[in-house]
Amino acid sequence: MGRDRSAGDTTSHRGLGAAPERSARHRPARSRPPRLLAGLAFRLAASLAAWPILTQVLFFVGACIAVTSFLALGENFAVLPALRGVVSRGPYAYMRHPAYAGELVMMLACLLSKPSPMALAVLLTAVPFVGLGILTEERLLEEVETYRDYA
Repeated sequence: MGRDRSAGDTTSHRGLGAAPERSARHRPARSRPPRLLAGLAFRLAASLAAWPILTQVLFFVGACIAVTSFLALGENFAVLPALRGVVSRGPYAYMRHPAYAGELVMMLACLLSKPSPMALAVLLTAVPFVGLGILTEERLLEEVETYRDYA
């Protein structure tokens, strides 16, 4: 508490990992198509009242994974990939990218609620974008020793 965070110090206040000074290659990606695709997947889904119970459970599980992941990230959460620190608590103790996994599970549930070629195309389009986001984050974090130990 009360640490001076000037002079390029990007260490998380919780001691979760020291981040090197930001450079041009540490800038976050410019867009997040998966968020737009997730919204489209939900729009293409059946009305919630028409969802089979197992599809509702699948969506709820995906949402719980995503929300608990975002909560575990705390101040390290951001929409765009950037170097903010290493989190290894909560769902991150079990997998490296639980927020992305939860989002994809929710998109799968949307597809299963009302299968269509368009809904399938949305999910299949989201997967490589999520993979790109993961690769971007991994490249940023691999410079942090605590992340190398975590991974």
